Amino acid sequence: MQHKSVSLLSCISRTAVGLWLMLLPTFVFCQSFHITVTLPPKTTGVVTLTIYDSYSHPRHMTASKGKGNTCDFTGTVKQPTYAELQLNNGGEPLQLFVENANISILFDKENPNASRVTGSRSNSQIRYQMELCGDNPEECLATHIAEHADSPLTPFLLNRLMDITDEPERIRSLHQQLNGQAKETYHYTLLTERLKRQETLAAGNPLPYFRYFDDNQKLVAIDTVLAADTTGNIILVGASWCSQCGNIINILRNNYSDIPAVVINIDKQHKKWDCNVVEFLDIEHIPFLVLVDAKSHIVARDFRIWELDRILKASDMPHAGSPTAATASPAGSPTAAAPSPADDTATAKQ
Repeated sequence: MQHKSVSLLSCISRTAVGLWLMLLPTFVFCQSFHITVTLPPKTTGVVTLTIYDSYSHPRHMTASKGKGNTCDFTGTVKQPTYAELQLNNGGEPLQLFVENANISILFDKENPNASRVTGSRSNSQIRYQMELCGDNPEECLATHIAEHADSPLTPFLLNRLMDITDEPERIRSLHQQLNGQAKETYHYTLLTERLKRQETLAAGNPLPYFRYFDDNQKLVAIDTVLAADTTGNIILVGASWCSQCGNIINILRNNYSDIPAVVINIDKQHKKWDCNVVEFLDIEHIPFLVLVDAKSHIVARDFRIWELDRILKASDMPHAGSPTAATASPAGSPTAAAPSPADDTATAKQ
């Protein structure tokens, strides 16, 4: 009987140790955070905190304003993790990192990313690095990224660098250097997907197939609207409220009428910036131009309208340059001369 008791105690001990080892990662690796958000007076509704600890399944937490115009969020993350804080009425979110800290946010409703965030080392580091690199962002960010290749904050900065640089090979090189915690982040996966799309969208590759809603809310496949009996087509992705897009439409109508143009308005898509057009063409701003040849292979993308002549000549694409012929465009578009590089502006993706 004594022998059996010893065996039972031994079994219980082994079971307890096993359970402890299973739970140990939770205690060792999880970081608790507490966020207090102070909202502007008269703000109503709920506030949503989206935590991107999974690329495909982010966590959504909601809170309502309590006493003193504040609301609170409490939870855990494995490491400093990218998140977005947004009011229920939509609009631009506040980008931040949640981590093992008591974070206070004085929310700026008009300009969320100008909100005051205190109590968080990671957010202070991001803000400091962006301010430090203000005069020479490309070189400064690239140096910082190479020196902090294992930081969970680095993929976020590398995505920022990708938005402002014209050196894709440099981005790929820095991406390959990332290691450790950096590879476990949302922005690492996001960057990996963006680089894959860039390869797919390289000059000479076929234009990806996608569908979009035209201005009459009809779902249209891109391959059904591209003219096949011409030297090529131009795709302009813009918005009905975008004045620069209207100027470009008129430039295409007046100076490039022999090249059919397809106009896709982001504000007419049901998911707006989350639509297929944005994803498949890797669009970060509007106006956004894509030139394809007669076989619907990409000739150039993300160029400015004043660069079109040079691109056509370099690609040996014949162009009549008729100044009077009309092309399909929204009625009532304003007339405009081709903008100079100094006048060319773009609206960034929100």
